[in-house]
Amino acid sequence: MKKVNIILPTHNGMRYLESALKSCLDQTYPNIEIIIVNDGSRDGTADYLDSLDNPSVRVIHHPTNYGLPQALNTGFAAADGDYLTWTSDDNLLEPTAIAQLVTCLEDNPDVDFVYADFWRIDENGAVIERVHVGPPEDLAWHNPVGACFLYRYRVYATLGDFNPDARLAEDTEYWIRTYVAFKMMRYSVPLYRYRLHGRSLTGTDFNAFAAMRVSARSRRRIMGLSWPAYARQMAKAYIEETFARYRTGDNVGARRCVWKALAYNPAWLQNRGVLSIAMKTTFGRIRLA
Repeated sequence: MKKVNIILPTHNGMRYLESALKSCLDQTYPNIEIIIVNDGSRDGTADYLDSLDNPSVRVIHHPTNYGLPQALNTGFAAADGDYLTWTSDDNLLEPTAIAQLVTCLEDNPDVDFVYADFWRIDENGAVIERVHVGPPEDLAWHNPVGACFLYRYRVYATLGDFNPDARLAEDTEYWIRTYVAFKMMRYSVPLYRYRLHGRSLTGTDFNAFAAMRVSARSRRRIMGLSWPAYARQMAKAYIEETFARYRTGDNVGARRCVWKALAYNPAWLQNRGVLSIAMKTTFGRIRLA
């Protein structure tokens, strides 16, 4: 059987790391090597990883926290499998995930990248909802790939490293590059459990909106996204952040975001809520008739 490498980066992820690793080791597909990259953890992760004694697990330690893109790049540089994927230290693979994704690629030799539906779960592992991934062409305006995927080694050999300048959207940026160069396929079966909790990178503060803007810049640079489409995506990201900051009482941040949004797309002035926030945060409390 062809070899699969699962890269598992972690930074201070002991809360869920053991269960994430177990989900990798419990795969029904037999030829798997898991490469764990400890990205400068200070929570006991290093000691836990050093205590592991499993021939299917390889551990690499970073002396300090270099960030997710570099942790991924370290892991993939050490990989030699025919098929590659990565997972997070707080998420779970369903037991047959790798076997089913390998079968998809084996049955479709013209496809180089396959991705599957997944479940959203809460902090305690209870299922919240099923997420249906979208078609690859949706990458022109959002990330339809999700968190469960497998691709051939030649994708990595061709595209190289994850882009450290695309932090918070390093996956979306890589999938855009993949879409331009290779054939991608969605697989409408849920094979993964994606955990929602406050510690996740895009769930911290307003990182999700920054990720939206990084993704838009990537589409402009890689896909040649037209300026009007790019401006709409940037404005939408700033508008969503405007409302999020305004709800928390961050009027300074809301004012900065709303005027940036309007610079990209003045049509948002026609939205009563946007206009109200722009006026209130700029000139104080103004009652609109």
